[in-house]
Amino acid sequence: MGGRWPNGPMPNPEKRLSVVIVEDEGLYRDLLRVALGTFGNIVVVGDFADAEAALAEIPPLQPDVAIVDVELPGPLNGVQLGVSLSNVNSRTWPSCSSPTTATRNTSPPCRGKCPQGGLIS
Repeated sequence: MGGRWPNGPMPNPEKRLSVVIVEDEGLYRDLLRVALGTFGNIVVVGDFADAEAALAEIPPLQPDVAIVDVELPGPLNGVQLGVSLSNVNSRTWPSCSSPTTATRNTSPPCRGKCPQGGLIS
């Protein structure tokens, strides 16, 4: 059965899925890395504590999925990073799933601003 992802067909379940994590809280970032590592077909290819480093370093990695915290500190928050990655993604690695943003609350500044990705509460 072939499902669909936002940018095309669902990847082959036997293919390894490459993931990047952007999360400013080190413990949470480490827990995500460990949890994702328990799945045999997921490999975390990078993790970043801020949006600026992520934006500079994610495109060459060409991940299948980006998990991005909405409430990142600094000049770019997670929503803005998601928009930027979506723009780069469509030009350089069109097979990448839209960035997924993660947050622990859905306060009004974040609600409804997740571009082309999912919002995980």
